[in-house]
Amino acid sequence: MKSRGLPLTVFFCVTAAILPACAGNPVLPDDHFNDKGDFGGEHWSWPHDHSNKPHIKTCIVKHNRNGKDDSDNILAAFKECQTNSIIEFQQVEYNAFTPITLGGLNNVQVRFNGNLNLPQDIGAVQSAINITKNQPSTYATPWFYIDGTDVSIIGSNHFQWGRFNGHGQHWWDLGNRTLRPQLATFNVTNGFLKNLKVIKPVAWGWNLPGRNIHVENHYVDAAPTNGTRDTTTSFPFNTDGFNLSGQNITIDGYYGHNGDDCISVINGAKDIVAKNGYCGFSSHGLSIGSLGKGGAYQTVQNVLFKNWTMDGAVYGARATSYHPFGQFKSWTGGSGFADNVTWEDITLVGVSTGIFITQNYYDQDKGPRPANPNNSSTLVSNFHYKNFKGTLGTNWTDGTCISNPCWNYVAGLDEPKAIIFDLYPNTAVNITVSDIHIKAHSGSNTNVLCDPTTLEPGEQDTLGFQARKLLTSHLKMTSPPPAFVTAQLTFFVQPPNGVRAFQHINHVNTGDGEGDRPRNFEREQRDVVVENLRGHEDEYKLDNAGFQLIKEVARHTSFVNDAEIKQEYYPESAELIKKITGASRVVFFDHTIRRHRPGEVDDGPDRRQPVSQAHVDQTKASSIARVHRHLPPEDVDALLSRRFQIINLWRPIKHAAIDWPLALCDWKSVDPKNDTLPVALVYPNREPGETYGIKYNPAQRWKYFYGMSPEEAVLIKCFDSIQDGTVAVFTPHTGFKDPTTPAGTPLRESIELRALVFY
Repeated sequence: MKSRGLPLTVFFCVTAAILPACAGNPVLPDDHFNDKGDFGGEHWSWPHDHSNKPHIKTCIVKHNRNGKDDSDNILAAFKECQTNSIIEFQQVEYNAFTPITLGGLNNVQVRFNGNLNLPQDIGAVQSAINITKNQPSTYATPWFYIDGTDVSIIGSNHFQWGRFNGHGQHWWDLGNRTLRPQLATFNVTNGFLKNLKVIKPVAWGWNLPGRNIHVENHYVDAAPTNGTRDTTTSFPFNTDGFNLSGQNITIDGYYGHNGDDCISVINGAKDIVAKNGYCGFSSHGLSIGSLGKGGAYQTVQNVLFKNWTMDGAVYGARATSYHPFGQFKSWTGGSGFADNVTWEDITLVGVSTGIFITQNYYDQDKGPRPANPNNSSTLVSNFHYKNFKGTLGTNWTDGTCISNPCWNYVAGLDEPKAIIFDLYPNTAVNITVSDIHIKAHSGSNTNVLCDPTTLEPGEQDTLGFQARKLLTSHLKMTSPPPAFVTAQLTFFVQPPNGVRAFQHINHVNTGDGEGDRPRNFEREQRDVVVENLRGHEDEYKLDNAGFQLIKEVARHTSFVNDAEIKQEYYPESAELIKKITGASRVVFFDHTIRRHRPGEVDDGPDRRQPVSQAHVDQTKASSIARVHRHLPPEDVDALLSRRFQIINLWRPIKHAAIDWPLALCDWKSVDPKNDTLPVALVYPNREPGETYGIKYNPAQRWKYFYGMSPEEAVLIKCFDSIQDGTVAVFTPHTGFKDPTTPAGTPLRESIELRALVFY
């Protein structure tokens, strides 16, 4: 294939050049160990330490020598030395039989000289994970949850120490994939991990959602002692080495035998480098995704994989590595994009597929491949594959194949291939392939799959091989989400003669068939340009725009019982708002669940529809009244003397909010005096409230986040007591009908919490 960008649709293409076969069993690269069998390097060195603050205290983690749980000892040490400290594990076997959150760390160095053991009893692990309050990750709930700033965890230089023992072998033997924990989440800004060893994890290893993290010399052993990579028996499903969703992360030095991705770069990741690694057993490679589950809009940007060996001949067996080295996975019907990703200097030993892109990924445990009624797909751009060399194996799949056909099967796949590009039309631009030297297991040239009907005229003559048809039919794809949409937004009109505007709540006139609430003002619809902020999320914050997108998985996910929402979702949301804003106190005073039900009347609190008129939930007067209404009288004067805000936390539930998304007006474009209309809200059984209706102004700049997923939320400022022009005071917002929404899109469901926020 020519090493230039190709306007790809659905086809498989690759060159197949000659390279001598690689022979022999894999060995650990020499530069990972010294002659004593230890990790090389200077003890406790941290060349990437972001903190100049000294460590003024040292805590030794106590050890129960009777084999009992050491979780309390660990928590005690981290509590005592939470800030500006060194925490040291002794060279002993610690038992962490309880999930642990180690939060609020600041300038802490953890010297991990010992080993940490999870329970060996499967039932005990499942019971603990089922009730733990640890923050879930994308795939599972971690056994260890760590957050803070300037945090390092440095394992022992000796290979037998600095281990996390997951005792996953028994899980694999039984094929038990229920309530499995992720090993750890490291949600840290300015973090460092070095010389850590993960031995027989139950499933996923380390989750890194933080920023500015450097990892060195990481080791994973997830190879079963009594199974092979070609059989389901004892297969270590989902044993990823790293799941990366953070920003500015570097992994330098990795050695692992995995039953899934060595490195998985997932939604939200940006500026990632993973280099100098070895993946054995049945690794599923270095992956982007999976992205777009449930139609969610998800993104990955700026990733480099460099200098890796992908080896299938683990433990001397004539086995091959399951999935391709360079892998991209997108769920059927997904959306979003992956941009600027490079795989470079890759050695392959007996792999099934050298390079694999699929936009048809699905969970085979849930049944057959789902339909794609929206004809949508994650966009792929600027993917570059450089200098691949090595051999293919003899099996194109592995022990994860538990369905018929296999989850990774594509039509025409009958043997290992050098490259598979399984893309939808109009979804991939600027994919380049250069210096590809891959041989079949037999030593012959490799063959590839390619749908000739998708090639440009004359392209077949320049490929260097005869394309073979992959698919017999193609889906008609919609265009990518636009940068701007023009939609009708509804605005308020001032009542004549200066009469105060009012609207009745919880009372609906249904005689006109529209279910409108009694009011004394008119509304008007205007065509408004609404900008999609995907790719620019970090530019809009609470204090400069009045709203802020955050990526945070909620522990509570059912959203069907008000008591459970208050008991479970309120506390975790309060902590989230505190973390984002730095507030000292958060008090929720109500919440609303909205479900789009076309044709039904919004006539009660349990039947709320998306609000379709531009508004702000509170005025200054109603915000102060809220403090008096919801806080103890003895606290009010002190609270009102300091900065306080009212903030809504808005989140889609069940699926992405593509239908009736939320439009937000940038505070910098709002004229607070002339754009607002105070509206009295008349309730049947309490004092009136007050909100701002928003009048149309062509200077307003409206924004939205296309396809917000349940893993995302947006903070909406409704009031700020600082009104000196230095910060945003409020954010006009409204639901709107996006004219580009595909037919059959799931109807919007969302929850909004309203909070008093004090500093």
